[in-house]
Amino acid sequence: MNHFETPGNDQTHKATQLLLQALCQSPTPDVGKIEYVLQDLHDFKIPLSIESLAALSRVYLERSDFEKYVETLLRDILHAAPQDRRTIMNIGIEHMRKETTTLDAAWEIYNILRNIFTEINAEQHAVFMDLFFTRERVDLGVMIFSNMRHSSSARPTGNMYIRCIKEIEARCWAEGLSRIHGFLKLDTDVDPNTDIYNALMYAYTMCQQPRMALDIYRLIIRSSEGPNRDTLNAAMLASGATTGGLEHHGKAIWNRFVKESKMTPDATNWAYYIKAMILNGDHDGGWEMAKTLEKKKGIRPNWHV
Repeated sequence: MNHFETPGNDQTHKATQLLLQALCQSPTPDVGKIEYVLQDLHDFKIPLSIESLAALSRVYLERSDFEKYVETLLRDILHAAPQDRRTIMNIGIEHMRKETTTLDAAWEIYNILRNIFTEINAEQHAVFMDLFFTRERVDLGVMIFSNMRHSSSARPTGNMYIRCIKEIEARCWAEGLSRIHGFLKLDTDVDPNTDIYNALMYAYTMCQQPRMALDIYRLIIRSSEGPNRDTLNAAMLASGATTGGLEHHGKAIWNRFVKESKMTPDATNWAYYIKAMILNGDHDGGWEMAKTLEKKKGIRPNWHV
């Protein structure tokens, strides 16, 4: 194969782009031939078509040749149309999601994408965050959340705080919870609501800090929104996880909720009350409460009970 003798042959350039794509899409791509054809296009300053860039990106990603991947993106993606940029970005995300992609490779791709595709919005960042949560790397998910906070175009929303807090709760990671709570306190774009505070209460209890959960309950009752049914559940759980907590805190919280909210506790609320009794060591009382609820209130034990 010889290099072109003239830079002005458009048909030849198109044919070369198609050849490059065919080489990249081969079951066993010959990188030597790919680089040879690519060099011809570079020599004559012919930008890669979006199809060629997509095919080449897949080859470099499969080989974990991130240096070539970055070099190619920087040369040909910067002035591409928004829809073409999304196409190439999605190829990177698609590769991150593959089971065969190692965790280190996925993290490398994430950092490449966020630095080159600065238009990535909050929801797209959340996709990255969830990907690492799924891989049981909540610490990396929290790092992505932190990156969002320092972004001008991808600031986290209240719902994203809740998603992150729930992932931390599921893994009982106290350090990560403290970090996210700290972010929330400093975030001028997110006004904490009852749902966020409820998530924090559950998470602090699961991280063996139920007194912090009860402190947050006090924030809720002083807020304009006030508590909801889930707040009552979280408060009962925190009371149960505190020595003597139901007697010292839980009963007063329960009575205040019933009196001030004028809501009748439902089966799930009662289940958390019973859970608090059992966590405080009153197993017999919890069992008797469950039987009494069925007889007097018609509330049969559900899966919570």
